[in-house]
Amino acid sequence: MWRVAGLVGLVYLATIRPGQRWGDDFAQYVHHARNIATGVAYAETGYIYNPHNPSIGPRTYPPGFPLLLAPVVKVFGLDFRPMKVLVVVCFVGALLLMPRVFRRDLPKPYLIALIL
Repeated sequence: MWRVAGLVGLVYLATIRPGQRWGDDFAQYVHHARNIATGVAYAETGYIYNPHNPSIGPRTYPPGFPLLLAPVVKVFGLDFRPMKVLVVVCFVGALLLMPRVFRRDLPKPYLIALIL
């Protein structure tokens, strides 16, 4: 399992692209992380919430992912590559955790397929 997850992680690390697509809510997560890293109030992102169209996005996002990103932002600033590396590390960790969660319910070949 470790080898497969490690190989998947290496492929993902080798194919990280520079920059970021701008059509997503990533900016608010990154801004929350920057606020945590710099001691600014969590909700002070500059996002103007529209109560008449709440489906666009919430006032604030939950702090779990920004808490993971905050040390990376503190050390590397707003460099997306280290943030993406962190996401890959979390993904590989999830791949390694999934077979343990499902080991009672699935035979070993399915567990290997689960992480592919």
